[in-house]
Amino acid sequence: MDASPAFPAKIWVKIFGNLSAFQLTRARLVCRQWYGIVCGEPSLIGKFTIARVEDFADEERNVNKPAALEAMHRYVRVRLVNAINIPLDTSWLALGENLTFLSMDACCIGTDALVEMLRRAVNLESLRMNDRYCFLQKCQTAINFKLEKMRNLDLRVEDLSEALRVLGQICSPLKTLKIMTIWNDESLDKFRSYLPFLQCVTLDTTLPDDSFVKLLPTTLLHLSITFANVRERYLPLDLSGYHNPNLKTLKLSRFHLPRESFLQCCQHCPNINNLSLGQCSFEDPTEMSTAIALLPSLATLTLLVMSEYLPVECPAPWTVTELALYSCSVSEQAVTQLARQCPQLAGICFDRCAMTGSTVVAMWRQFGARLKSVTLHDCRSLGCEFVDCFVEQRCQLERLTVWNCRLDNASKQRLRVGLGGVHLKLK
Repeated sequence: MDASPAFPAKIWVKIFGNLSAFQLTRARLVCRQWYGIVCGEPSLIGKFTIARVEDFADEERNVNKPAALEAMHRYVRVRLVNAINIPLDTSWLALGENLTFLSMDACCIGTDALVEMLRRAVNLESLRMNDRYCFLQKCQTAINFKLEKMRNLDLRVEDLSEALRVLGQICSPLKTLKIMTIWNDESLDKFRSYLPFLQCVTLDTTLPDDSFVKLLPTTLLHLSITFANVRERYLPLDLSGYHNPNLKTLKLSRFHLPRESFLQCCQHCPNINNLSLGQCSFEDPTEMSTAIALLPSLATLTLLVMSEYLPVECPAPWTVTELALYSCSVSEQAVTQLARQCPQLAGICFDRCAMTGSTVVAMWRQFGARLKSVTLHDCRSLGCEFVDCFVEQRCQLERLTVWNCRLDNASKQRLRVGLGGVHLKLK
C-alpha cells in the first residue's frame, strides 16, 4: 500500500537520501508521489546522472547534472544511466537532433516519453536500450514519424512485443536487431510484420526449446544465436527446417546440433561465407567437417572450444581462406589434418590455444608457404623455438602478430630484424 500521502515530503526526502540510484529507482514502484518528491529535490535528482558522453574521437567525460544537456549539443554519442525526467524542451531538442548513437541503461522513462525523445532524434542511427520497465505500459502517443537513418537496435527489455510494435513503426528501415532478453514466439513473430527490412539478427536465448527457429526471417544476411542459460550446458538446436539462400554469416554458440541437423542447414543455406561455431557439440565428430565442406562459398571459419573435433577428417576439402581457433587444443596431428583440409588457407589465428612451439613449427612446415597472415595470441606454452622457422622461411608472409606468448626480448628482436617488410605486432 502506498503510504506516501501520510507523511510530509521532507520525511521522504530524508528516507530517499539514504538510497542508491538503483534503490531509488525501484522505490517509484511503491510510491505514487515519487516523481513529485524526487524531481522537486536537487539532492535526489542529482543521484541520476548522464554518464559517459562520447564524441567523434570516443573521448569520455562524466556529466553529473541533468542540466548539462544544454552543454552537450555538440556530442553525437550519448549514454544515459539512471536518467529520469529528461526535459523534452529546447535542451533535449538541441542534443537530440545531433545524436547518432543513444544508449539507455536503467532509465525510468515511460514508453510515451521515449517516443517523444526519439521524435526529436532525427539523425539517430543506433539505439541501445537496457531497461526492464520501459514498454511495460502501452504507448498512447501517435506515432507519425520515422527515423530514416536508424540502422541498429539493441534491446534488453521486459516486454519485447510492445518494444517491437513501437520501435518497428519508428525504425522502419532497420537493418540490424540484437535481442538479449526473455522473448517468446509471439514477439519473434513481429519480425515479419514490423521489421520487414531486417538483414542482421542477434539472439541470446534462455528458452528451453528451439521452436523459435521456424519464425526466423528467411531474408536475413547475418544470423547469430547464443544459448545464454548458464545453468544448462547445451541446448539442442534443430536448424534443418531453416531455408535461407540469402544467408551470408551464421554464428552459433553453446548449442548441441543433432545428427543431420547441421548438415541440412548447410545444404539449405549454401551461400554462407562466414561461419562461427562456439562451444557447440555434435553427435558425430566428422559431421561438422562434412557439413562445412558443403558450403562452396565459405571463406572465414571460427571454431571456439572445439578440441574434441580436431583433427578433422573429411574427404571433401574446405574452401576456407581464413581460419580462427579459440581455446582449442591443437596437436601436430591436427595441424597436419588442417593443412590437408584447407588447401586455400591464407590466414590463421590461434587464440588461447593449448599448443606448443613444435606445433607452430609443424604448422609452418605444412602450409606456411601459402600463409600471408599468422596470429598467435595468449598461447603461453609456445616457447621461442618457432622464431627461427619464421625467419628462415618467411615465404609469402605479410602480417605476423604475437601477443602475450611470453616471447623474450631476443626473440622479438630476431623477428624484427629477420622479417623486414612484414607487418609485425609483438607484445
